[in-house]
This record gives sequence, C-alpha cells and structure tokens, in this order.
Amino acid sequence: MLLSLWFNFISSLGIDLPHNDAQIKGSAASNGYFEYVDTDVKVEKTSATAAVATLKNYNDEREREVDNMISTNEKEKAIAATNTADSRSTNVVKVDKNIQKVTNDENEREADEISTKLEGASATVMATAVAKKGSSSTAASVQCLDLNLNQGMDSLVGRARQIFVTMPAKGGGSSMKNFTRRCNNETKIRKFGFIEHDDQTELLVESMQVKSIITSHVNKDATLIRLAKYPSQKTLMIHIHREAGERVISGVKMISYHMCKRNTEDFNYDKTVISKNKTHCILDEGSMVDWIAKGHREVGGGTTAILTCKLYDALQENAPQLVFLNYKQIDKLQTLLAKHHCPELLDELPIKVNVANEKERKIFLYDGNENKDVVRIEDWLEAKGPLMEWALNLRSEASCQAKTVHMEDELFGCPDEALKVSPESIKRW
Repeated sequence: MLLSLWFNFISSLGIDLPHNDAQIKGSAASNGYFEYVDTDVKVEKTSATAAVATLKNYNDEREREVDNMISTNEKEKAIAATNTADSRSTNVVKVDKNIQKVTNDENEREADEISTKLEGASATVMATAVAKKGSSSTAASVQCLDLNLNQGMDSLVGRARQIFVTMPAKGGGSSMKNFTRRCNNETKIRKFGFIEHDDQTELLVESMQVKSIITSHVNKDATLIRLAKYPSQKTLMIHIHREAGERVISGVKMISYHMCKRNTEDFNYDKTVISKNKTHCILDEGSMVDWIAKGHREVGGGTTAILTCKLYDALQENAPQLVFLNYKQIDKLQTLLAKHHCPELLDELPIKVNVANEKERKIFLYDGNENKDVVRIEDWLEAKGPLMEWALNLRSEASCQAKTVHMEDELFGCPDEALKVSPESIKRW
C-alpha cells in the first residue's frame, strides 16, 4: 500500500518511473534514485522528502547554470561593445587630431603666404592673417581702414580732438582747404602752405573758436616731422598721398593753365606764351621745360621732398597717430570729418574746388627747332612724362624711396585706400 502511494506521488511530480526489471536497471544506472536488489523487485528508497529535495537542488543548479550562461554572454557582449566604443573613440580622437593638425598647417601656410606677399613689391590686397590659437605661425597685418560710417576711420576721427590734414601740391588740397574753412566757420583764407611757418601763435590768439581741423599743403618733410614730435591719442594726422610721377605730370598741366590765364608780364611768362586767345594757347616747349626744371609752383616740392628718411625716422621714434590716404578718397574723408565736426555740411558734400576744371582753352607746345611742330600738352606729357623726372633730375634730394614704394603697395592695395601707419609698418617697409 505504501509502495503504491509512493509511485503515485512520484508520478504526480512528472517523474517517469520504471515498470519492469529492465527499466529499473536502466534507471538505477542512470540516476541512482533506486538500487536494484533482485527479481523480487526489492527496492530500497529514500524518503519522499529526500527525493523532492534532490530534484529541487537539481533544478536550482540547472537554473544557476542557465543564469550564469546568460550573464556570461551578456558580459561578453557588453565587453565587446565597450571595446568597440573605445576603439571608435580612439579613432575619432586620432581623426580629430589629424584634422586639427591639417587646419593649423593650412592657417600657417596662409599666414606665411600673406606675409610673403606683403613683403613683396606689390601687395594688392589688404590682409590680416591670424593663425589659429596654438599655432606657431606669425601674422602679417596691414592696417587698412574702412572709410564708411561707423567703421575704423570713423572711430579715429571721432576720438580726435585735433586733426591735421596735409597734402602735397596737386593732392586734393584746394577742395580740402575750402571744406575745412567752411567746417571751421572761418572767413579768413589762409595762405598756401601756411602750416610750414614756424610761428603759429595766431591760431591761439585769434578767437576762442577752436580750429579742430587744420588743413594745409606741405612742400617739405620738416612740417610733418614737427607734427610727429607731438604724438597724442587726441591728435590725428592725415596725410593725403599721390604718386610722385603722376603728381608732377598733373603739376605741369596746372602751371600751363596758369601761364595761359594770367597776365604774362606780371608772372614773367612773356617768353613762354607765344600766343593765346579765348580758345587756344601756344607755349614755347623749351621755355616750358625750363619752368618744369625749376620746380615752378605745383611742380615743385611733392612726394619725394616730403616722404624722406628723416620723416620715416621721426615717425618711428614718436609714433603719432597717422593715416595715409589716397587723394582720390577725399570725398569720403569730408563725410567723416563733417559727421563729427560740422554735421550741418553733410547735405552739401562733397565740396570740390579745382581751377584746372576751367579747361576752356586748348593748350599746345611749340617746337621752335627744325621740326616746327605744335602738339597738345596732354600728348606731349603722355610721350615724355616717364622720362621727364629723370631728365630734369627732379628727385635729386629724394631718400628712402623704397619705403615709399612699399607704403604705396599697401595703401593702394587697401579697399578704401586708407592706411594706418605704425612704427612696426615703417620698419617692415
């Protein structure tokens, strides 16, 4: 009876029990729950509780093995994923470093290339090349100024309490002097090149009206050297520049108009003016050349007499606030000056004055030699202008022209043809 209950209990647990001798032998050999005694089926068994405990332990062990397998698999996958991520991260860092190196190398090459161009004879673009932070390259900087409102030049003009505007003859001076007189609300017309006089006390005793803008022609370096010795953050020097050869040709045209317009006896032009009427004027070629050689009126002075080694040395030693400006940009300069010093003139700008605009007469040069030719002065200057300065030795006192040439390369390369000058830039020239 007890045996029957035992078999039923074991069957309820889902355990397939042997039903004959062969099955008993096989089962005993395989799981050890029963021991075969003899053919009378004498089986010594463990208690039901021990069997259940054994099965439970077996099942728990199997579950732990499965859990361990799952856990191990997941760990292997996680480790593999981590290794892959680390590998990718390392590759990304390597790629990023390579990109950074290439970028820095490109910046260095660009800065060096711009620097080389600026050191050459024709720097045609404004360049401010700064290599990226951490790069070992140096930057070459040309301090071009923007002449539009609320830009670089506007800021300089706005901060300055006193502004000096200078230029050689045929450098836009007539227009700038007329603008300055109206901007300062002056009635007095000052003499040509008045700033070159040693005594300037009249500027202090005339009235309480401050002449915040002083404009004058200059013919020599001493005038700018004197100005350079009084550097201040409240003082701004603006020198209007024109290339020397071009300026001389314009000066020759100017004196020819004077000769044809003026009374010949008063100005000793009687040997030069052969004939004239309201539409034509004929000048003697030889006599005209003599006047040019003397540096008469607008022909004399000029760029080579102003921009000398002495001036460049003074600018380097004193570092005044100085801007070089192409004479073709004076209209923009008038706008900036008017904004800060005489805004009531803004609607009337630009103010232009040039007696050379009164070109009512056609001017000719007469060759009194064998050819007896008559040629228009424009054609004569076109043919002989490039040779004229050398033939007449008009630059006999010139110095440091290489610096001027480099300055012109940078000035004419600036978008607005306005260049801020510093001791460093002069040293570079």
